[in-house]
Amino acid sequence: MKKKVKKKNLLVVVGKPMIFRHEANEKHNEMTVAKVQYAIPMSNITLALFPEVLARVKKMSEGFPEADISFNYNHNSPAFLFTCIGKTGRGGDDTPNQELGDKIALTKCEIKACKIGRKIMATISKALKEEAEYVLSVSEFYGNQVNRGLSYIQKQ
Repeated sequence: MKKKVKKKNLLVVVGKPMIFRHEANEKHNEMTVAKVQYAIPMSNITLALFPEVLARVKKMSEGFPEADISFNYNHNSPAFLFTCIGKTGRGGDDTPNQELGDKIALTKCEIKACKIGRKIMATISKALKEEAEYVLSVSEFYGNQVNRGLSYIQKQ
């Protein structure tokens, strides 16, 4: 039976988002930069604590060096922590609207966070699937050994 995904607490903002405004200069136009730290709680996925799974996520995280992905080992609420940066610029003809620029930058952060979250969950899913296949093959091996032993006893 497939578990229903509850959207609550799948991606949690840690702390307050930081928003920086950079004035226009010769290199770029006016820019708004948002920096947000996110957490993916692992309370429902306790098997994510396997060292092999964490090693795979760490290897996967090399593709996102700016995200600084780490694992929080707090026993009450284990979670993957990472930071996302969203940037939005303003063209020369645009009228300055700081509120809109802030919202766009925060939305870009959330999009990056969801991409990273998807990669983390896919990595965990793949690792757990491989572990489950291994456990199943070991279970089948033991079952075959039991059947072999029973058939030997019956022949005697």
